[in-house]
Amino acid sequence: MSHAETDAALEVARTVNKSGMVSLAGCYLPAAEILVGRRVAVRIEDADGLSYLG
Repeated sequence: MSHAETDAALEVARTVNKSGMVSLAGCYLPAAEILVGRRVAVRIEDADGLSYLG
C-alpha cells in the first residue's frame, strides 16, 4: 500500500472545558487554558498525530 492509501484522518469539533481539556471518546485530552469556552477542531491523523485547530 502506498502512503496515500493508508492516510486517514478524523476531525471533530469540541468545546474546551474550564480546565482546558476536550473530551474525545470518553477520554479527556489537554488543549490549552487560553482556549476555555472556545470551539476547536480536534484532528487525529494517525496513532501518533493529534492536532488542535482553533
